Amino acid sequence: MKKTKIFLIISLIITAIGIGILMFFIISTAGKKKIEPAVITTTSMAPIDDSEKLIKTPNQSDLFKPKAGKNPTDYKPNEVVAASLYTLINTSNFMSTTTGESKSLFVTQKIEGTRVKMEKLAYNMSASSGLVNTAFDAFFNDTNCQYRKTDKIDNLAKTEVEVIGYDKYLEKYGHLPMDATGYLINEETYKVSPTIKKIGDDYVISIELDPASDKGPYWYKREIATNAGTEIEPVFHYMKLKLTIDSKFRILKIEADEEYEVNKIITATANTKYTEVFSYENVDFPADVKEKYIN
Repeated sequence: MKKTKIFLIISLIITAIGIGILMFFIISTAGKKKIEPAVITTTSMAPIDDSEKLIKTPNQSDLFKPKAGKNPTDYKPNEVVAASLYTLINTSNFMSTTTGESKSLFVTQKIEGTRVKMEKLAYNMSASSGLVNTAFDAFFNDTNCQYRKTDKIDNLAKTEVEVIGYDKYLEKYGHLPMDATGYLINEETYKVSPTIKKIGDDYVISIELDPASDKGPYWYKREIATNAGTEIEPVFHYMKLKLTIDSKFRILKIEADEEYEVNKIITATANTKYTEVFSYENVDFPADVKEKYIN
């Protein structure tokens, strides 16, 4: 009888804890907005052919094809930004490496990434390590994507590949590795007008985007939510970018400084800073990628 009473008391305590956790989760997520479905337009790897005209498409970054022989000083700053994005999208071969960190509460996550575009093939790898480990990579041909996601980068090689369409990938991450960037950058999403400064032979463009959900992070917020393992839309406080380009409008480096709230059981504010460095010479896929997907 005594054992039965003890068992009942323990059961009631466990039940109360469970209800408490459930109520805490319900309260903490109440009023939080889930990421809305988006009309996905599959990004084409084919070059866009237009000359000296700002190409404006709903929910897409502005693009601008600069005239041959002109340099960034010949255009307005917003045109230079659009020309730089255009140039990267229409570059047949490029690769980049990303390094950075994200700080939330007393936790620091290390960020690393690689992306490669070679003609009609592309590859993307992104990993975060620290208190929480996550990693994914994706290889793209002109029809679909071979995708893997796991807990850490060392386990990617042992992770089963899932074949998905471009649309499915875009639903998860919002942008493709052959896109210039995941941010929505156009005249409607600038918080303040971009500025440009010539440093040596290069040009540095300072950009601050409107952090509202339907502005700068419209596509990028999907990547943040997917990596955090939540369907709740992240809330951005600010988004600042610096683009370093050369006289041919080639992006050499993207530096990002952003802050956002992520909700998963509790709400945490993260400050993320990263640098993506681009290369246009000796472009090639990592050896293990070639072995698995190409050779």
